[in-house]
Amino acid sequence: MTQERGLSGMSYRVRVVLVDDHAILRQSLRVLLLSRDAVEVIAEYDNGRDAVEHIPQLRPDVVLMDVAMPHLNGIEATRLIKRECPDARIIMLSSYVDIDHVRESLRAGASGYILKRSDIAELVLAIQTVHMGNNYFSKAIGEHFDVNELIHESRKASTSRSSIDRLSTREREVLQLICEGSTTPQIAEELVISPKTVEGHKTRLMDKLQARNRTELLRFALQSGITTDEDRFPSEVES
Repeated sequence: MTQERGLSGMSYRVRVVLVDDHAILRQSLRVLLLSRDAVEVIAEYDNGRDAVEHIPQLRPDVVLMDVAMPHLNGIEATRLIKRECPDARIIMLSSYVDIDHVRESLRAGASGYILKRSDIAELVLAIQTVHMGNNYFSKAIGEHFDVNELIHESRKASTSRSSIDRLSTREREVLQLICEGSTTPQIAEELVISPKTVEGHKTRLMDKLQARNRTELLRFALQSGITTDEDRFPSEVES
């Protein structure tokens, strides 16, 4: 097996998992990464739920995780994966720079944040960098924000209990599905639970978040990274 030397001068082949719901992008990334001797793509998934289920058994070195995915977004998937597999290094992939998403990704345990317009050389550099235990951010993020301050904020936040930390994994899933416009019967079918149980989760969500209506739930979901697509409900989240 051919290997190339990494940033530390040591030879290794980084085991990578791809998670992205866009098939063309995911397959293109796989081909490009496999053309580099330093990287081995061991699995790929088109949704966060499958990634959460399988990644702890695979124990990859690095996960490339799309931020915006239906049903279970990349930030929430990252939280769950880090809980089961704390040594996994996760790089978020996003189409745009958003400080809330960067901050919440770091709080969830991500080690890097790469824009999808980056070239393959930068992506490989990011993979090698986080594999060695460091953080990596696209240059554009550093141009817009103080990355060190964001890392510091995320570490401080991890020591306190925020609103999102009070939500169970199931409540976060229900909240994301509400944001995606799913009805109670559709949520029940998706999560394989009863409609009555869904309504119970909705009630607890409203109580824990002190939300008076659906608009406030949507605004919280955007700010916390539970959903990343505000175009789904533009008129409902205006200030």
